[in-house]
Amino acid sequence: MKILTVNCVYEIYSTGKIIKNIAEFLADRDCEFFYCYEFGEKAGASNAFRISGRYEYYFYYLWSRMIGLPYGTGYLSTMRLIRKMKKVSPDIVHIHCPNANAVNLYWLLNYLK
Repeated sequence: MKILTVNCVYEIYSTGKIIKNIAEFLADRDCEFFYCYEFGEKAGASNAFRISGRYEYYFYYLWSRMIGLPYGTGYLSTMRLIRKMKKVSPDIVHIHCPNANAVNLYWLLNYLK
């Protein structure tokens, strides 16, 4: 089974550590686990994909506050995320904590439905 998770960070802070623990738990159960995260250091793991760079993230952060739509920005990074989803073709998509404004949740949920 392939599982792809969307989180704001990779293996740091509280949500990143939770995702890491879930991945370690599922590794013993014959599951492939893929990370898509919004910002932070580029991971060296082959199953981790950063979908936005630092400046792009900060642009979306400011832009979302200017227009008052916190989950409606992140156009380029959301397109990258959807391309990764098409490539990986996961059985389950776990949207954990995409609250860093780099994922347009409206587009993502519309794609997933």
